[in-house]
Amino acid sequence: MTPYIAAGVPYVAMRSYLRYRTIPQLDMTDTDMMVERVLMIVSVELNIPRECILSKSRRMPERDARHISIHLIRKLTRLPLKAIGKIFKRDHSTMINSLQSVDGWIKHNHKFHDLYTRIEKLI
Repeated sequence: MTPYIAAGVPYVAMRSYLRYRTIPQLDMTDTDMMVERVLMIVSVELNIPRECILSKSRRMPERDARHISIHLIRKLTRLPLKAIGKIFKRDHSTMINSLQSVDGWIKHNHKFHDLYTRIEKLI
């Protein structure tokens, strides 16, 4: 089964699907599937296309979604920073910065902490 639940469905519909339906659990040992799952859920929850998350855009919504994705991928797969950097076409030092940024946001911003835990529970 591919990690995409319903390709071509508008984000609002996908978001309600994710919230009110049980998402089939994927093989958690397969890191590629876990990466795709994280990207899909972050994309749907934040209403940002997957391509924008993976892009070089520096706009705040895309940047924050990218940082959250990087943090979750690192937390759930324990991939090396170099491998995560290859997914996002960035250097490992950028991955370190993303991880530190999200850790700070989680610690100091309660709204962000709630958003992060909600996304984490969906995965």
